[in-house]
Amino acid sequence: GRYLIFNNEVVAFAPAGLTSATIPSGVTRVSFAAFDYCDKLQNVTIPEGVYSIDDYAFRGCTYLSVVTLPATIERLGKGVFRACPNLSAVYIKSKSVPEVGTGMLLEGTTYTDLYVPYESWDAYLNNKIMNVCKWFAVFSIKFEYFF
Repeated sequence: GRYLIFNNEVVAFAPAGLTSATIPSGVTRVSFAAFDYCDKLQNVTIPEGVYSIDDYAFRGCTYLSVVTLPATIERLGKGVFRACPNLSAVYIKSKSVPEVGTGMLLEGTTYTDLYVPYESWDAYLNNKIMNVCKWFAVFSIKFEYFF
C-alpha cells in the first residue's frame, strides 16, 4: 500500500487490496478518513507517537477485527470505527482517557470489547463519553495488563 504523509500525518492511503497496514514511525496523526472504506483491511499497526486519529479514519473497514492504540493516543475523532462490523476488540494503552468523538463505534459496528490499562480502569469506566457508548451496548470496558 502507499501512504501520503504530509507534516507527519497520514492523510491518505491507497489500499491496493492489502489486508494489513503498518503506519510508519514518526507519524503523529491519522487524518480525516485516511483509511476510509479500505474494505479488505483486517489489521493495522499504529505506532507509539500517534496522538490523534481524526474523524472517520477507519470508517467502513469491514474486515478490521482488532486495533491496538498506542500509549500516546490523546484523541479519537467522531466515527473513527463507524461501520466496522467485525471489530471485536480495541486495546487502548493510554493511561489517560483520550478525548473521544461522538459515535466512535456506533452505526454498523457489532459489540466490541474495549481493553484499557488496569490502573486506569476506573478513569475509563467513569468517563462520561465512554459511559454514553457503554449504555448503547456498543462495547464493554475491560482491563488489560500492558507490559
